[in-house]
Amino acid sequence: MATLAPDPPRDLRLTAMSSANSSGDNAADPLAVQPSEPSVTAHCMTRLLIALNPFSAKPPKPFLPWMTVRYLVVILAANALLSRLGGHGRPDLAGMTPANLIVLAVFLGPITETFLFQALFCGLARRLRLRFWWQVAVTMLPFATAHFHYGLRTGLQAGVVLGYFLSYVYVIQRRTSFIRAISWTSLFHMLNNGVIIFIILLLRH
Repeated sequence: MATLAPDPPRDLRLTAMSSANSSGDNAADPLAVQPSEPSVTAHCMTRLLIALNPFSAKPPKPFLPWMTVRYLVVILAANALLSRLGGHGRPDLAGMTPANLIVLAVFLGPITETFLFQALFCGLARRLRLRFWWQVAVTMLPFATAHFHYGLRTGLQAGVVLGYFLSYVYVIQRRTSFIRAISWTSLFHMLNNGVIIFIILLLRH
């Protein structure tokens, strides 16, 4: 005569039913077993911080707009920090006529300084087979040193901050070609000086 197995205790049956229901819910809802994805806002903020990073060895795209934004963020922060140092800016520019300022400071100066500082010293660093950041440092140092002649504030703003960005632009673009490096660096320098000369001429009137 066959014997019937005793029913499992009520607590065990409830546990089994709860586990089954839980498994069924997870199967029906695949999002319940997947890690949550970052929000669109967080993703955009991350991309923005990467694009604004002035110490990234990877060039941003598009290059000139993002480099300009990076420079503006850094130079505005530097101006805020250095505002208490005082200083008289560039006295050598004070007596120049508007035409001389535009020709010398906006066009001839940036092109000449690109060859004299960035091209010459980056070429030396490349011959020594220095790595990327050493090339930037070697290229920046003479430019920064030359601008400390006009005072501490000018040396830090124009020499160190602008000098870093000009060296960075040159070294990055030199990976592609010499002509490209000269062109982009001179253009970046011209844009910077053009804004400064515009402000100087505006204040004169």
